[in-house]
Amino acid sequence: IDLSPDYPDLLNLKGRIHLKRKQCGEAVESFIRAIEINTYYGEPHLNLLRAYLLNTIIKQDYELSRGLEEKLRKNLDRLRQLNPFIRPEKLDAVRRLCEEKSYEDALAILDELEAGGARNPVDDIMLELYLSLLQGAQEFEDGEIESYLARIREILDRNPTFADAWNSLGILYTAKCKIFMDKSMEAFQKALEINDEYAKAKKPMRLTENDRHCIFILLKALLD
Repeated sequence: IDLSPDYPDLLNLKGRIHLKRKQCGEAVESFIRAIEINTYYGEPHLNLLRAYLLNTIIKQDYELSRGLEEKLRKNLDRLRQLNPFIRPEKLDAVRRLCEEKSYEDALAILDELEAGGARNPVDDIMLELYLSLLQGAQEFEDGEIESYLARIREILDRNPTFADAWNSLGILYTAKCKIFMDKSMEAFQKALEINDEYAKAKKPMRLTENDRHCIFILLKALLD
């Protein structure tokens, strides 16, 4: 699979495909690269744990099993930090099973989490916003963005150190800024509809149109 090195989500997907094919070395390489690009991306840490455990179970690559205990500890700790939506007792159980060398049971718990138990609700919100852009939406409804903002604020109230939610909040405020620029543009246009010779409104309308376009490009870049 030829994927751009600039997209950690695609590298994570590539690693998952390798993992499904039991190509542990290739999977580990993809997950590590995704983490290098985005150190706050939690899912590759979960999948990296799965790859290390699977490799240990099927005894595919001896080098990957070197320092296994430290690799497992490090990624479990990082996963706990980055994804507060994973129940702590699940990670505690994985840690205990790894210490007991019950790797198959530990992998079963991680597979369950990967299948949906560790889903990050912030991702759903950003996906909805991104799909709106992909569908060609040049304008957003104020109520829609306010709804997203309320959901993110609720998540941050419960998890104030959740970096992914803070990042998403910034993106949503950019979308909110786009809404205000749209409203500003409408006001200048209304002034010119009333008086098409109203020169005082022509310059700010042109400037606002440029800024409005730039904010749209910025928002798309933030979501890509």
